[in-house]
Amino acid sequence: MRQAEKAITTKYQGALNAARDREALLRRDLVQLRAVSDGLREQSADAAHRLASAPPAAVIEYATALGVVFEDCRAAYGDMAAKAAGHAADVQTLGAAWPVIPNLQAVD
Repeated sequence: MRQAEKAITTKYQGALNAARDREALLRRDLVQLRAVSDGLREQSADAAHRLASAPPAAVIEYATALGVVFEDCRAAYGDMAAKAAGHAADVQTLGAAWPVIPNLQAVD
């Protein structure tokens, strides 16, 4: 019985370590994403100033390009929402199906 407990503990610790590694990578990615987002915000503010004095053709071209970018973002967020819903459903399924381990101390 002790070997079974040790195997469960080892597997559990391995899963925790892997989760911590994934979390660290996600935090790093978030920092990078925020840096890119800040840069885009600055570009957008600069573009707003330049568009104020731009000829109408340039404004139309910019609006068209911005529409394409917006559509790409909308599609990407839609895909992300579908994946998130799938992950949430997986979590519920795993939680409902997770085996209940009897109290191991009572068996000793």
